[in-house]
Amino acid sequence: MKNISLICIMLFMTVSISSIHSMTDPKWSPDGRYIAFSDFYRQRVVLYDTIVGTSLALEGTATGGRLAQWSSDGSKLAFKVVQKQEDNQTRQAPAIWFSSKNEIRLLADVSSLSGNPVFSANEQIAFTTGTQLRILNQDQDETHRAELPSYANWIALHPHKPLAVYNDDNDALWLTDYHSGKHQRITPEDQGYCRPMWSPDGNYLLISSLSGTLF
Repeated sequence: MKNISLICIMLFMTVSISSIHSMTDPKWSPDGRYIAFSDFYRQRVVLYDTIVGTSLALEGTATGGRLAQWSSDGSKLAFKVVQKQEDNQTRQAPAIWFSSKNEIRLLADVSSLSGNPVFSANEQIAFTTGTQLRILNQDQDETHRAELPSYANWIALHPHKPLAVYNDDNDALWLTDYHSGKHQRITPEDQGYCRPMWSPDGNYLLISSLSGTLF
């Protein structure tokens, strides 16, 4: 994978868990070692190490913790970096924190609009840059790219087939075959839907309406 520069220098700071008063969206790593959460007040991702008993704040990771996702082995945490620049415009980029190296790597160049990176069941990584869907393999090398009908902040990848499900601007869910480039709307127009999730075998898709009903 080519090297991509960070938006800014990201500082790793050891902080006391008791000094953080606005923790939200906690997420256990699958190996049980870390808890990732958002420090809402300071707009950063914080990782609590349950073995060492210390917390690591990833500075420069505004809004990143809300939709952060662990890889299946707990070695990587994917999230979106959103930062304000000197011109007061925000720039976004998908990123991964590697626990073994304690480093953050951006998966794409910064842009005005980027989606949250997500892991599939077979450890592929998906995210959007503008209206482009991008798929990376386990080595973070890009394998596929497809144009979507609209920007999508969250992608659900099928575990075995080249299929992706996502929201459009009106909260309708779409299914895209990123090999053929074909798109299909899969929800009715009666209400909005969000956060699609494939079953591990790929036979079922769980979705939620904006009102909280599961289908």
